Amino acid sequence: MVLKPPDLVQDAMLDTRDPLLDTEKALSDAIAALARRLEWIDRNSPRDALDTGVATRSANQSIPNAVNTVVTLDTEFDDTANFFDLIANPTRLTYPYTGLFLVVTGLVFVANATGQRRAGLERNGGGIPDADDRRAAYAESGLGTTLTFSMITPKIAGDFHELFVFQNSGGALDLGFAKISVVTLRDDS
Repeated sequence: MVLKPPDLVQDAMLDTRDPLLDTEKALSDAIAALARRLEWIDRNSPRDALDTGVATRSANQSIPNAVNTVVTLDTEFDDTANFFDLIANPTRLTYPYTGLFLVVTGLVFVANATGQRRAGLERNGGGIPDADDRRAAYAESGLGTTLTFSMITPKIAGDFHELFVFQNSGGALDLGFAKISVVTLRDDS
C-alpha cells in the first residue's frame, strides 16, 4: 500500500480570496495544515529527523509601484540545515543538498484597496517562478492582502529560491510580513 500525505491546501480549507477572511486566521490555518502534514511525514519517514528552516521579514519593507522586488529576510529560526544565511544572502533560501523539499510561503501587504498583488518564488536568479500567487487588492477598509502558496520541489545542492513581490497600487506600498518555511521530504545526497 502506498502512503500519501494529506493534501495541504485541501486540509487547510482556506479561501484567501474572501475579503472578509481574517488574515491571522488564514495564516494560522495554513500553519496548522502544515503541522498536520509534517506530523504525517514524521510518522512515515525512514529518517530519524527532518531538516527544517524558517525565515521571516519582521519589519515592513517598502515595495515600489509596478516593480518586481525581492524580499529581504531578517530573522531565521529552526534552521537545522543552513537553508538560510541572512548575512551573506538575506534574500535566499538555498538548498544545501540534493533532495525533495516542501516549501510554504505566506505574506501580507498592508491595507490598500487599489491594484493587484503578486508573489512568487524564483529559482536560481533566473526570473523563472516555480510557484506564485496573485490577488486583487482587498477593498475592505483595514484589511491587508494575504498571499500564500506551497510546493513540493526537487532541488540539487546549491539551487536557491528568492521570494519576489509585485504591487501596482499607484505608489509605494509596505509589505507588512513575509515568511518562508522549508522541510526536507527526501534527502538524495
